[in-house]
Amino acid sequence: MRKISNYILLLSLLPTVIAGQGLRDSLSIFNAGGDNLVRSSFQKLLNTSNLISTLNYNFQTGKWNVGASENYKSTVISSSINTISDEHLFNISAAYTFKPYLSAGAAVRHSLYSGDKRLTINETSFLNSLMFLKYTPLNEITISPFGGYSINKQVGEEDSGPMYGVEGNINGYMIEDTKINSRLKFINEDISPRRNLIRLFRASADNKIKSSFRNNLGVYYSLNRKDFYFAADSIVADEFNVTNNIQGRAETNYFVEDRFTMRDNSPFSLMLNGRVSQKNVDRNTRYVSHDNITTSSFDSEIDEFRLDFQSVVGYRQIDYFGSFKIAYSEREENHSAKPIEGANEIIFDERQRLEESKSNRSTFITLAFAGGYDFSDKDHFSASLFHRKFIYDTPSIENFDDRDELLSTVAISYLRNINPFFDLFVRLDGSQNHIAYIFAERSANNNRNRSLRLQGGGVYRGMNVLSKNSAEVSANYTTYDFEDLNPNLKSFSYRQFAFKDSSVLKLFHNLNFEALGYLKLSEQADFNWAEFSGKPARFLEEIYIQPRFSATVFQAYAAIGVRYFTLKTFGYTKENVKTKQTDYRSVGPLTEIRYYAFERLMINLYGYYEFIRNEKNTNSERVNFYLTVNWLL
Repeated sequence: MRKISNYILLLSLLPTVIAGQGLRDSLSIFNAGGDNLVRSSFQKLLNTSNLISTLNYNFQTGKWNVGASENYKSTVISSSINTISDEHLFNISAAYTFKPYLSAGAAVRHSLYSGDKRLTINETSFLNSLMFLKYTPLNEITISPFGGYSINKQVGEEDSGPMYGVEGNINGYMIEDTKINSRLKFINEDISPRRNLIRLFRASADNKIKSSFRNNLGVYYSLNRKDFYFAADSIVADEFNVTNNIQGRAETNYFVEDRFTMRDNSPFSLMLNGRVSQKNVDRNTRYVSHDNITTSSFDSEIDEFRLDFQSVVGYRQIDYFGSFKIAYSEREENHSAKPIEGANEIIFDERQRLEESKSNRSTFITLAFAGGYDFSDKDHFSASLFHRKFIYDTPSIENFDDRDELLSTVAISYLRNINPFFDLFVRLDGSQNHIAYIFAERSANNNRNRSLRLQGGGVYRGMNVLSKNSAEVSANYTTYDFEDLNPNLKSFSYRQFAFKDSSVLKLFHNLNFEALGYLKLSEQADFNWAEFSGKPARFLEEIYIQPRFSATVFQAYAAIGVRYFTLKTFGYTKENVKTKQTDYRSVGPLTEIRYYAFERLMINLYGYYEFIRNEKNTNSERVNFYLTVNWLL
């Protein structure tokens, strides 16, 4: 009888409770959750500084459970006019447990965003005070109704009103061989004259058929509506006696998804996945003056329908593996204007025409293969192929963005274990992408992009030496289909040679010498594909070297060294003589400190000082560093 009553309870909750695996608490709107910790990080790079701080603390005493969290982020961009923005979010909650299945409490949540730019939402804040009840009729089911008061401030306008709703989840409830996961969120924030809504429902049924077959069926629905202020024009302000107008944005999403997998003792595996989804975005402006209707006065709506399907077949043996994937995706997006009663139909038709010109349909077809073969214990080979076709259509006769795209890529790699100390690898990959616009108005942009890269290197692991080295050459060619007809179109190539090295030499028991660096030589040229020849237009030389000494003592790591970086660019005269254009050099000391204490305290500091000089012999100095502190309380 108890099992039957549990089924009845589950069925009664399923329409109102949604999927959420691994949730700490169903009432996520104010739940602090997480480990007790203090985390802070400061970063200064170039002219941008960021400070991010987090505090999370929860404790239980008797039947009381108290939690608090604080998140703060500040960004400063230094220039002729400094830009500062701050984000702050604070939560605190306390709950009393009456019974193992019943508790009640209160929560306060405060959020603030401020910046010194003149933006429409330059400064916003909200303060929510809530009372809640948490009911757990079964271990896998939680329901949490709540209610309280909300104060919301935006661009100088302060609104307040009741806030209420319910959250809940079903986490891993078993019915025979089917696992049910579900989650619900229903929130109303009535801060007159605005109103914010959240509706969320998600459910999945995971059924294991025997030991080899599995089927997962999922459904999803969400509605997120937000009302926000924006500056009213003078006509609306005078007619409705308001300073700010109100625009509402409601986004609705639905989807149904089914995934079937087959894995048994045979080498073969199969996965089939299909999804049908619908999306709607609806915009509404609160105050519209009928005395001054223009095309921008009409609100708009977007409807999107999408169909996705993919299938993956796999095969695996001891020394071989392979998989083949086919995917199909189709999306249709329709834009429309919303009429205003009594408005001039000619103006509305013009806005409708503008919106309809944004409507589009697209199709993706993808084929992919990946596999590998071990010739021996020391020889490993792998390869991958990828091909995708993209079709983009616009029904409007005023939109000429219709196009087809074909992308193909291939990659081959080989790894050889020469001996226990040395591994050698070689990799070759290439791609071709062709974009073809259907209409003549944009067909001048039709082009092909071809790329090829060859990379080789090795890893040496000796008793006192670890060294990783690689060298590669790459070439990228972009050619236009109608370059001969349009002299403004110039096909071009980009070629590069790069060498990278990362080595560690053990000097003493806990003292190492580390070296990291790379050399890149790049050339950009005007290119003729038919003759496969080019005229150099730009050359770049980039060098980075970072030698340093490091020591490890107990849980501490410290390093000190030098950072050297140069970037030179060259141009070419009409006589193909290479001339230097820019010369940027940065050199200076660097340091890194890492400290770990009993897996509870982590401190990481990395910084370097730059002495900078350019081709004009202009000198400058700059400090860059990162500091992170994590402390599990």
